[in-house]
Amino acid sequence: MSEQDDVGPAQALVEQGLEHHQAGELVPAGRCYATAIEIDPDHADAHNLLGLARLQVGDTEGAVASIDRAVALRPEIAQYHISLGKARQGNADLEGAVAAFEVALRLDPELVEAHNDLGNALLARGDAQRAIACFEAALEVDPDYHLAGANLANTLHGQGRFREAERCYHRLLEQEPGNVAWLGALALVLGESERYAEAIEQCERARLLTPEDPVLAQRLLYFAAIDGSWVEHRAALTRLDAEQRAELAEVLEGRGLVGEAQACRGPVAGP
Repeated sequence: MSEQDDVGPAQALVEQGLEHHQAGELVPAGRCYATAIEIDPDHADAHNLLGLARLQVGDTEGAVASIDRAVALRPEIAQYHISLGKARQGNADLEGAVAAFEVALRLDPELVEAHNDLGNALLARGDAQRAIACFEAALEVDPDYHLAGANLANTLHGQGRFREAERCYHRLLEQEPGNVAWLGALALVLGESERYAEAIEQCERARLLTPEDPVLAQRLLYFAAIDGSWVEHRAALTRLDAEQRAELAEVLEGRGLVGEAQACRGPVAGP
């Protein structure tokens, strides 16, 4: 078996491949890894990285084959099992992905990435409750791991657990107050909780950062119509195209808000 700590020709090619990989140059990165494997067929890192490059270009079967080889060579490396789980999930093998992430966590229970990835795989499989537990486990290890925090908030929201989701979004926004996606998601949670004035407030905070965003404008107008503050916010109609105004009008009509729906279909003055 090779000594990967020695900077021989294979390792030099792997390092060159990493430079390409980190620059988003996946094809030359893959060539470097493949050449390294020709020189040293037992270079586990090269197999793993080649698999990840293949996954990123959409070759999921090739990715699984490459990373399987890395795992066979060095089964004690938890990160390889994470890579394998990602490749299997990309190849629509959710059961295999779950199994790989679970192996990674048996090898290293502190791997926040593995907790988060396992949660995503379980969620894709339809097991939201176990997914929530995984995201919570990731946050126990690293409370600042935003991927898990956002996944937890979104999953709780999807399960109708609005109060818990709201708390999660507030914690995320304490760490990153200018995150428009989280502000918009918090607005949705508040709106679905029928707290429309608070939902409008969060939409306005988000629109200060991205005033041209039509999704935020549409959301704001919907909540404003229900809240009775349509006139105050109707200028946001200028951010919607004709199709988006028609979509909003249909939704408002479904809520019996005929006047506001007609305003969506009528002429809109410029900003």
